[in-house]
Amino acid sequence: MPRCLANNFLIAPYAQALFGVGIALELPERLWDLMMVGVGGYVVGRSVERGIDLWRKE
Repeated sequence: MPRCLANNFLIAPYAQALFGVGIALELPERLWDLMMVGVGGYVVGRSVERGIDLWRKE
């Protein structure tokens, strides 16, 4: 999985810019699920934190 990320976001863009050739590998479905859970958890956590801060100010 780390090789896919390194290839798609580091190697392929530079190869495309320098040589006009870039091969993007397909990212695993589980990686997208993990990213969705991580970002969703962060958003919910920040919302709850801000809600508690507003509640304490009143």
